[in-house]
Amino acid sequence: MNAAVCKVMMTIPVVSPDYSLHYSGSIGAMDLVRFNAFLEHARHARIKSGNLKEGSFDIDVADGLASGRVRATYDDLKLALLDKETGSEKGLRDRAVSFSLNAFKIRNSNAPGGSGAMKVGTVSYPRDPQERFLKFAWRALRSGIFDVISH
Repeated sequence: MNAAVCKVMMTIPVVSPDYSLHYSGSIGAMDLVRFNAFLEHARHARIKSGNLKEGSFDIDVADGLASGRVRATYDDLKLALLDKETGSEKGLRDRAVSFSLNAFKIRNSNAPGGSGAMKVGTVSYPRDPQERFLKFAWRALRSGIFDVISH
């Protein structure tokens, strides 16, 4: 697959006494394995396979509480958890936990007309006053992504 096209739009009031804003965006088709450089370091996880067809998000923040929706159409999603010390997925425990994750906790596919209804993720994330702006925006979005891929 070629490089994904990603579009993000933010509306941030210059003077917002209550930490309110809006952000939304979309991303085109891509091989989800491309996220591994980030995931392996940040989450000790690896995407073994997965194809994103399209994704979008729409998030409002009012008084520091992010709420909104995340939509993603994807298939063939498989994850592996990595040992925090070695970075390997080959240990017996890592393989057992990864198997359980893929079999019982992760939606392998999220597509209209597929097995089961297409799931839309819900964002509900309160801002920690110590969080910097980008960390807050990412964690709010991530909460919706996790909701989409979780059973």
